[in-house]
Amino acid sequence: MKKYLLPILLSALSVTAFAQAPDWYDPDVRARFYPASTFFSGFAMNEMKKGESLDKALESVKAAARVEAVSTIRVHVQSVKKDFSRSDSYSTATGDMEQFYQRFESNTTLSTDIEIPGIKIESYREGNIVAAFAFIKCRDLQRQLEKQITMGLTRLETQMDNIQELINNGQKAEARNRLAALEKDFAPIENNQELLLAVDPEADAESLQLPEAKKLKQRHAQMAMSLKNGIYIALQCKADFFGTDYPTLQNAIKGELSPLGCTFTDKPEEADWLIVISAKAREYRSDNYGKYNSFFSYVDAHIAITKQATKQKIFEDEISVKGGDTQNHKNAARAAYKDAAPRLSAIIQQQITQ
Repeated sequence: MKKYLLPILLSALSVTAFAQAPDWYDPDVRARFYPASTFFSGFAMNEMKKGESLDKALESVKAAARVEAVSTIRVHVQSVKKDFSRSDSYSTATGDMEQFYQRFESNTTLSTDIEIPGIKIESYREGNIVAAFAFIKCRDLQRQLEKQITMGLTRLETQMDNIQELINNGQKAEARNRLAALEKDFAPIENNQELLLAVDPEADAESLQLPEAKKLKQRHAQMAMSLKNGIYIALQCKADFFGTDYPTLQNAIKGELSPLGCTFTDKPEEADWLIVISAKAREYRSDNYGKYNSFFSYVDAHIAITKQATKQKIFEDEISVKGGDTQNHKNAARAAYKDAAPRLSAIIQQQITQ
């Protein structure tokens, strides 16, 4: 007998829970307990379709209630924006706050798919009717937005500290990529600031954390400027062409690396990377096939790459590149040097961007 008691009790509780409508289900009671002056809310009701599961029906109506709640906030935001043009605080605001008012008045938009932190959604079924109610106290929303702004700014500051560490370690390519990706993270913070300004009549620069946000944006801009010229390289390249200098190799390597945004310097102490290349051309052989001649030469190159931040030699190797020509060994050596430049550049790019 006891084994049937628990299911019966749970069933009775379930029936009771569905039988007792929540206080938000009746429109008059809802208006009394969740006034628009205190709450942002949305209500939705629907009839279950034939064959539709309860879970699917409830999810649908809860989504509609959330959209309705966001819509009430959106209407509120538009109303606040219209009031700003007649606001004393707008006409007397100075500095950052005045600029923020202007940005808010011209730019603020709110879509129904925006995430509202802290919003609660409850659902209820009565026979074949499902209903949902989404709500949040205005003051709770204010606190949630303040928390979201703080978290967003803290996260940005931490990421910028990490990027600065990469810069200090000579990893400017990675730093530049991370900094570029970080730019989009300012938008959610600004959206929360604008929303807070709309829902909190007492919002000021301190609660909006405008000074902190401005400081981080300035830091981001300064870091971007410092990384604008990319990676500083001290390229020391000695290329021998049968007893004479061959500057074409160095120029070709610089051209290959230019898409990375590299800046070249003659002072190793100013560089992120010191790259030393020593190359030399040598005759290999010549072949004769009747009226046709073939000449072959090699370029042997030694390359060493040092990370200047740590004075650590991270790479050292030698390559040999073969070139051929039908005229003479010098032309064959030029062909070898031409092929050596992209190979050496690929080694450099791999090492300084990993």
